[in-house]
Amino acid sequence: MILLPFQLGGRFRVGARRPDGRLRPLADWQDNLILDAGLDMVATTNTYLDAVQAGTSGVAPTVEHTALLEPVAGTANRVSANSAASGFAPWRGQSQITYRFPTGAVTGLIRELAVAPGATPGSPAFSRVILRNAVGKPAGVAPLADEALEVEYELSIYAPPNDVSGTTNIDGTSHGYTARASLASTTMHWAPYDAASFGSSGQAAQASFSNTPGAHAVAYSGAIGSITSSPGGTAVNASGVGQQPYVPGSHERRVRLFWDLDVANFGGIRSLSLRMAPGSGAGGNSLGAYQVEFSPVAPKTSELGFFFDLGVAWGRA
Repeated sequence: MILLPFQLGGRFRVGARRPDGRLRPLADWQDNLILDAGLDMVATTNTYLDAVQAGTSGVAPTVEHTALLEPVAGTANRVSANSAASGFAPWRGQSQITYRFPTGAVTGLIRELAVAPGATPGSPAFSRVILRNAVGKPAGVAPLADEALEVEYELSIYAPPNDVSGTTNIDGTSHGYTARASLASTTMHWAPYDAASFGSSGQAAQASFSNTPGAHAVAYSGAIGSITSSPGGTAVNASGVGQQPYVPGSHERRVRLFWDLDVANFGGIRSLSLRMAPGSGAGGNSLGAYQVEFSPVAPKTSELGFFFDLGVAWGRA
């Protein structure tokens, strides 16, 4: 069993949309706290970025919080979204989503914000932030009655910066392995939100494995590539992907991959690749792509199927 790590980080920016269309800045980018409940949401839902909520509490967030403390309003109105992957270290994919409340729906002093699966004020939240001024002191923002509160949220997924190595047992024999991120500069593999269809519900990548192998799980005859590429050699898709149940609080998702007797018989499996994406794997969003190389190669013949357990583990950046 090999676990491949990634980290999540988010931040907010706030403005007020004036009647003439101009945006009045209220608060520049501020890091949020992804809640423990939010880390669970990564494995259990793909709607955790669907809405934003606003409240009045100035109490600092803790990981045990599950919602805003003094919620007053929420909206699922997403007016724009953009995704990109970095072309340099630290390797990450990021998605920015803009939410806009109706004009006059939020007035008075707003001190706390949350991104959440639902717009109902006080419903479970993915992350929470207390707004602060330029010198870091808690300070609210106050949209006017003729303004629409506008909130930008940016979620980043950070690829593991270093190789993960160790030993694993394959068919009773110890094999060394080296694991690293793959395709780290490719947006479709590392952006957590499908910006192409932001108006729809459930566009956040979920930590689950599609049962359709497709490009999700592939065996290779060659070595793994750089952090921005994939393994080389002959490539064969997995025959099946068996997802294991999620254990609440574990922030891990595990899967059993297998190749049938009649496939991947090219003299032994040297490398595997795995993509954390929903659907067929042809596009959209993803919680990363990963690659693993074995030494010596894993045995695979027409008389020997190949099963292997892989997983991902995530935490806060």
